[in-house]
Amino acid sequence: MNAVRGDTLNRVASVVGENPIGTETVLGAALPALISGLTSKASTPSGANDLLELIRRHKLDSRQYADATGALATPDAITGLSHVGGPLLDFVLGGRTNAVTHWITSFAGVNRSSVTSLLAIALPLVIGQITRALGTTGLNASSLQSLLGEQRTFLQNAPSGLAAALGATELGRAAVVETHDRGRVTPQSPVVDTYASAPATGYSWWKWAIPLLLLALIPLWFMLRRQPAEVAIRAGSLAPAIASLGELVERKLPRGITLRLPSLGVESKLLGYIEDPRVSVDTETWFSFDRLEFETDSAALKPSSREQLQNIADILRAYPDVRVKIGGYTDNVGDEVYNLKLSADRANNTINEIANLGIERSRLEAEGYGENHPIADNATPEGRQRNRRIDIRVTKK
Repeated sequence: MNAVRGDTLNRVASVVGENPIGTETVLGAALPALISGLTSKASTPSGANDLLELIRRHKLDSRQYADATGALATPDAITGLSHVGGPLLDFVLGGRTNAVTHWITSFAGVNRSSVTSLLAIALPLVIGQITRALGTTGLNASSLQSLLGEQRTFLQNAPSGLAAALGATELGRAAVVETHDRGRVTPQSPVVDTYASAPATGYSWWKWAIPLLLLALIPLWFMLRRQPAEVAIRAGSLAPAIASLGELVERKLPRGITLRLPSLGVESKLLGYIEDPRVSVDTETWFSFDRLEFETDSAALKPSSREQLQNIADILRAYPDVRVKIGGYTDNVGDEVYNLKLSADRANNTINEIANLGIERSRLEAEGYGENHPIADNATPEGRQRNRRIDIRVTKK
């Protein structure tokens, strides 16, 4: 099933012309945005009737849209979803399509056209899953209003940037407009080295849509979301690893950027180095990423790496004069030449993803060092794990 999920996400990404990580991030924002729009639309009897009429007119209650697997099976089918959903976005989002698209574009760091396409692709499937949950006999204006109305309490806890884009009064909350509000995840997922596998972190606002997701959207969510392979985690190691990053702190950066970062995470260390006028750039000061993950024996980044890469991109966006170098490292197990290439590929993929988030490639440099420059003893499993890493160094500030 993991391979099917990965293939499905790759197909969707290919159709919209984005990489899988960016596509998953957009979908992570698009689904709750669409749920919010549908909830607002069905908040009155007349609105629920209008929504029901739209569903029946476009046959969104048909098996074609209730079966997410089949609907995403081929590129042509995915394009067909976009053609159906695109014209309906303004109806569902209450004329706020541009505002929502702009917010998700800023959040995900992808092309605006890709966001519009992914919203259009997701919309028929979201509605299809809702109608599937209600069933043919239970699909009426009253049931739509009741089901979607139950989500309003959870929607009040949506990220303020998304709430403002949707219309704060529609969510029953005071308007708060922020330049950057990315709904960062709290460090409650496994913190592992760059080679390890762990359950994906997800996005922090999913908690406010859980009841509807459990009822209606779990098939779609699991179809689109790539799941990392399950691995054994050493007993007793998880809690200390999470605690080692410290509590989340809010950091206000230049250019109106606000981030919530682990106080002891690599982002906080990097910011301290950049912002300290007493510290000059050197060739010796490196900081190790603490939340990057790659597929096993591969240079492919896992979606769970997105949060930290986005934080780094935001820091570089806030300080446009800063340039950095990414270094890749391995332990000493296996062929030395292979390890050198793997470390270089991982370093290059890391800067590629940062560049995809809107940072000029001329500000980024990458190099693989293989098993050179160990920071721990390769004779122990713990030491080898520490040596398998991706580091970042400031080359100009």
